[in-house]
Amino acid sequence: EITLEANPGAAEAGDLERYIDVGINRISLGVQALDDARLRALDRVHDAAAAHQTLRHLASFLMRGRLRSASADLIFGGPGQGFADLRADVDALLAYDLPHLSAYALTVEPDTPLAKMVARGAASEPDEGLQTTMLETLPAWLGEAGLRRYEVSNFARPGHESRHNLVYWQGGAYLALGVGAHGLLPGGAHGLGTRYGNQRSIPAWTEAALAGAAEGRLGEAFREEVTAAGHLDELLLTGLRLRVGVSLATIRGRLGSAVADAVKKAALQLAADGRALVVIDDHVRVDDAAVAGLDGIVLALSTAAEALLAPAQATGESGGVRPPLV
Repeated sequence: EITLEANPGAAEAGDLERYIDVGINRISLGVQALDDARLRALDRVHDAAAAHQTLRHLASFLMRGRLRSASADLIFGGPGQGFADLRADVDALLAYDLPHLSAYALTVEPDTPLAKMVARGAASEPDEGLQTTMLETLPAWLGEAGLRRYEVSNFARPGHESRHNLVYWQGGAYLALGVGAHGLLPGGAHGLGTRYGNQRSIPAWTEAALAGAAEGRLGEAFREEVTAAGHLDELLLTGLRLRVGVSLATIRGRLGSAVADAVKKAALQLAADGRALVVIDDHVRVDDAAVAGLDGIVLALSTAAEALLAPAQATGESGGVRPPLV
């Protein structure tokens, strides 16, 4: 699977065809909204007409077998968006019969145009209660079209789950080549990988790529070694977002049996205390009804697992560290 991230209006049908000709077999389209006023509020450069035109192209590519899969992104809970507006966007996207949809709650990032609008009172902060209701309603709407939630914000028909995202979420290795891209290489000082990020401007990336080519450093801005504690936190943070949950076998293989046992014991205790955690088939996952409270559950499990591991680490019984599975 080779995915191209694209924005509506940024590539004409002929451009997309040429990408497909050289091996791209999945396109992910940053639609975000299908209403011009909300697109302007989100500071998007495309309009609804451009989004619909590109969606028609994707539908045609899928129907003709030119693409293996395709996806669209939505942002919900943004300025001026009510429940009916979200339903209208979802229905419009489903009409194109795409096999994958991603839906993310809007967050106001610092120094963005929306943040400045909120600061001066020209726009309201996102309503978290409304966003929660939207998030809880999406699975039923998308399920009508055969799209099943496999990650908190991602829905797909069987076989169309995003393979590259699953690598990120399950702690595997991946290569970053382009401007601003981030990668994770296997190995490293702790055997858990080396994370790196590339320069975010083309001139800086070009200069760094030329300077570091002999050492295999293609445009990097930084490198850092992944530690055992950091790797565990990331596995819990991203893995608990997955419907299947966190694999204890993966934790056992990478961080040792003591770590996996501590996570399992902590999860069972939290579940007994009323937290919406389920331990089944060597996985720890969050109950579907508790997705809105996921952050608190992740923090509770991470804190409890670290507390159980502390005595073992003090006596050198924390288990071995092995290279990550790619």
